This record gives sequence, C-alpha cells and structure tokens, in this order.
Amino acid sequence: MKQLVLIAVALVGLTAAQFPNGRTLDAPNPALCASRIIHERAPDGKGYFFSWRDPTLRGAEKDWLDARNFCRQRCMDSVSVETSPENEWIKQRIVEGRVSVN
Repeated sequence: MKQLVLIAVALVGLTAAQFPNGRTLDAPNPALCASRIIHERAPDGKGYFFSWRDPTLRGAEKDWLDARNFCRQRCMDSVSVETSPENEWIKQRIVEGRVSVN
C-alpha cells in the first residue's frame, strides 16, 4: 500500500511539473465531443479538423497545451503524422488552404 501511495505522489508531482503556472490537460467534454466538426476524412478513414477552416479560429495563435486541450475537449487528438502518404495528404490540404505561418 505504501508503494502505491508513493507511486501516486510521484505521478502527481511529475504531472504538475509538466505544465507550469497551474495549467492542466483538460478532460473530454461530452457536449463538445457530440458536436465536434470533422472537416475531411483521409483515405485511411481518419477524420481531420482543420483550424484554418473554422472562422472562429482562423489566425488564432495557440501554444501546444492550448491546442491539445482544444482537441481533448472534443474527444480528438492533435495531429500525429504516422506515414509518408498521410504527411503528403496533410501537406496538400495546407497548400490548398493557403495556410501560412507568420
């Protein structure tokens, strides 16, 4: 039992150290999950949300945790490119959307 408590305390400490200033990783929000938008599906069936296609997010600047939380609240994950064809598919969408980083 002592070991379990010690492990739990260590994990809490490690988690707190990951996000300074009291910021945390948000939990999914069932209402947002149910109403999430999927802009397009890749050939492999994965659904994608493109922030530049959402008028409320166009031009918004977010850090990694803000972007991750936006996705998590909607039962999604930030993009994690796993294959070269997936990378090419995403690049094509970025070019077509005329997305630029300032």
